[in-house]
Amino acid sequence: MQLLKPQKEKLYDFEILSIDARLLNNAANKKRLLAVLLQSNNYNLSRFFVINNKKEKNHVQKFIKQNNLKAEIIKVTSPTDKAKKLLLLVMPSGKTKIEDKINAGKKIFHLGYRKTKFIDVFEPPEGVVCYKFQKIVWGSQCPFDCAYCFLQLTYRIFPYVQQYLNLDKLFQEMDKLNDKLNKPVILNSGELADSLALDELTGIANEVITKSLKLNKIKILLLSKSNKVDHLRDVPEGQAILSMSLNTSSNIKIFEAGTALANERIKALKKAANKGYEIRCRIDPIITYSNQWQQEYEELIARLLDAVSPTVITLGQPRFYPMLLNLIKKRNPKAGKYFACNSGSAAGKRKRASLDQRLKIYDQVINLINKYGNCEIALCKEDPDIFKELDLKQKICNCV
Repeated sequence: MQLLKPQKEKLYDFEILSIDARLLNNAANKKRLLAVLLQSNNYNLSRFFVINNKKEKNHVQKFIKQNNLKAEIIKVTSPTDKAKKLLLLVMPSGKTKIEDKINAGKKIFHLGYRKTKFIDVFEPPEGVVCYKFQKIVWGSQCPFDCAYCFLQLTYRIFPYVQQYLNLDKLFQEMDKLNDKLNKPVILNSGELADSLALDELTGIANEVITKSLKLNKIKILLLSKSNKVDHLRDVPEGQAILSMSLNTSSNIKIFEAGTALANERIKALKKAANKGYEIRCRIDPIITYSNQWQQEYEELIARLLDAVSPTVITLGQPRFYPMLLNLIKKRNPKAGKYFACNSGSAAGKRKRASLDQRLKIYDQVINLINKYGNCEIALCKEDPDIFKELDLKQKICNCV
């Protein structure tokens, strides 16, 4: 199958925009889809509608004709068949390894129809200090390509980037959750995708936040490495949260491909604070690759706390299941070599630096935060012994 001739500017590494035909069965979903298609005219994307049967084919053909679209149709028989056929559009012949599929998946932006739950509970892994929290999934996978990202392993079967547009189902779940809650909860939208990387096109965040503001027990948390916040709606003070994942400029260059620069992320936080958002931050993973890592993190923290006042900064250090570490070595040998040399067995069945090494790093970074500001400090998925040694009594964390 030949890709349509691309035009205009680039959207990350995407080459194709694929669309679930089931989005045409609902007027609200169709309206959202048309808005995204209109925005996507600015980018180098070939369009494909994914259908399961003849009825959907008829709907798609009618929709294409009515809206004067250029698009092709792909018939699939199952989710795995869909993944296979979409990947074949962008993956060189003979490439079948996991790393090849993940690389190809970064070229596919899929507008999906979510059949499973939008809202679910995150269950903490064993052996580390972590908390249950509510996650809200309006997207999966990410156009960014951070070397250490666990999504490489999570979505190795369906590696393409998805955003789900059937939000009426999500809003019904929010209503049901709000009715049965005894106390307010935060819904974390950044567990399985970057909350904002594609939101200028989809507008999902604003729709979900607007819905949450009509409910009395639900608050939305956005988590991002993007600087795309200009489109976000204003909110009453603290009624939505923007949490930015931060790192030093040198680490972003080596380990966080495609993400916004450190200064851009901090500027985005300041803009969001002015729009009424509660500000939280993650400095996770703390990566000591540079010989000047202490100085670089000090500069980052000083700039951050001069610009905004986060309610909490959550810290973490690299941690990998063995299979993920092996995959990193294949996709990013430089990063893989560094992480492998600084990893041993640790709590939670993960590979990570020794307890003594982690203690020293946390101690230095915590002292820097206390030097430049005054906010709560938390650790992400850490060994209980670390908390005891640091005498850290965690009152709040990023996701709760």
